[in-house]
Amino acid sequence: MQGLAASILLISGEAPKKLVMAAATGPHVSEQQRVVVIDEGLVGWVASTAKSQLVTDVAQHEQVLTQYPAIYGMEPHSVIAVPLI
Repeated sequence: MQGLAASILLISGEAPKKLVMAAATGPHVSEQQRVVVIDEGLVGWVASTAKSQLVTDVAQHEQVLTQYPAIYGMEPHSVIAVPLI
């Protein structure tokens, strides 16, 4: 398995809590700072439940946001999200 892109999102301390992208890497990573609402998409679900998630087919998964191509400059086929506790 070879990863093509990665990111780290941190929970903001402000209410309402959000996930703020602290770092990202990929073929054409956007320089825009990304913010995800807790419970939004796969990353928000992982942050709110503290459970890892592996998606082997992004096209068949309803929680994966359609923003991935805009963030990483590529269309992902699979995604893994792991909470860092």
